[in-house]
Amino acid sequence: MARTRIKAKDILDRTLTGASFDESLSFYDETKDYSIGDRTQWHGVWWEAINNITGTSEGDLSNAPDISSDWKMVKNLLWSAYPSAAQTFNDVAVTLEFDSERESNPGITLNTGEITFNSGGDFLIALEYTAVNTSTTRMTSKAYFEFSTDGTNWEVLNNTEAWSYNRESNQGRNTASISLPITVNSGDMIRVKMQSNGSTNITNVIEGCNISIYAQTGSQGIPGEQGPQGLTGAPGDIIWTGPWDSTRTYNENEAVEYLGSSYVSTSNSNTETPSDTASNWDLVASKGNDGSGTTINIADEGSTIPNTPHGTLNFKGEYVEATDAGSGTADITILPTKQSYSIAIWAEENASLGNDTFEWAFGNGANTSANNGISIFVPSGYSCEVVGMSLNLNAGQAEVELYINGASVSRSVSGDVNAGNKSPAVDVNSLPLNNGDRLNFKTVTASNTSAPNTVCAWLKYTEL
Repeated sequence: MARTRIKAKDILDRTLTGASFDESLSFYDETKDYSIGDRTQWHGVWWEAINNITGTSEGDLSNAPDISSDWKMVKNLLWSAYPSAAQTFNDVAVTLEFDSERESNPGITLNTGEITFNSGGDFLIALEYTAVNTSTTRMTSKAYFEFSTDGTNWEVLNNTEAWSYNRESNQGRNTASISLPITVNSGDMIRVKMQSNGSTNITNVIEGCNISIYAQTGSQGIPGEQGPQGLTGAPGDIIWTGPWDSTRTYNENEAVEYLGSSYVSTSNSNTETPSDTASNWDLVASKGNDGSGTTINIADEGSTIPNTPHGTLNFKGEYVEATDAGSGTADITILPTKQSYSIAIWAEENASLGNDTFEWAFGNGANTSANNGISIFVPSGYSCEVVGMSLNLNAGQAEVELYINGASVSRSVSGDVNAGNKSPAVDVNSLPLNNGDRLNFKTVTASNTSAPNTVCAWLKYTEL
């Protein structure tokens, strides 16, 4: 009997006969022969054969993946792909055809650039997009994400554009990147579109276009088989009967509760009232001290817990929460851990820096005005904050200030190449951002600078 399973959904969607099943759903079968590279599921984990394995008889699990050294565990936390051919496009959007997998994952299906999630969960998608101009007309181009639940109706995911400023064909290639946190259901799909801002032809660069998907939370696997029932334990000596009843007679080994303590009868035909000194009862457990009216002071450290072997209870870590529920009760809650990740928003100035001016460009070569900049995307269920700034000067000295929605937020970073401080970084004390906020940089003062110069704001996303 082979240990092969299929999902109920697959039975409903198509006719399955004999061995006609999706290989990605297969479970380890001890009667089957496996070759190097074959994959199977066992105990909720994917395994890959690193040697040829000859099947054994039914029930012999000596070659099982968690026992035999002929298997290695597959960590399906990362999936990545790249295109095998370049594509030329203009102001008519085309799908970037990722078709070559660098890291495979049975939880994700790739078809003509369209990526289908075979299980739901939280994912982080990292896109790198590189393009080159095929003419002498300068032009901006972009890559952006589209989302679909059925593969037919696609919608643009706002604020997901990776922009590239493409100079003439003899002036090299340009790269842009973006990271996208996303929560999906099984069957949801994404794809990447490329488009220029005019009729000029742009060509993507094969080795400069990559997409990677990281699983942020695990998805539920197929339930395992129920194990065999354990052996029946030996009968106990004590028979619990509940609260003591003055109208009934108790036999030996029958136990009762009375006035908060528990007792066991030492004789048959016992009608005596239970007590610590009764001749026909033995004390099992004595009533504890009355906690009514006792105050429990709850704090992160040094909480006083009366009437216990320990006088103090300490709550360690940021994921433990304790509250006083009253009447001598303390409610202790273990909070779920929260996912977080960081990204950098950067701008450049390919000239010497001026004083008191907005001259930084976000990837397309064009300087931004005081009230403009790059729009921040904060997905549902996450918070976003600026946690740091960094500056890379080619020469001279400069101070660069952060602006949000056209106004200074009194956060800046300064550098002095002559003093050996070419690439300084500072902590900006956690400045919160909202979805749609515009982020920009202003050069406050500068002297003796020269191109190129780069400034970054470091953002931290945290699950709520």
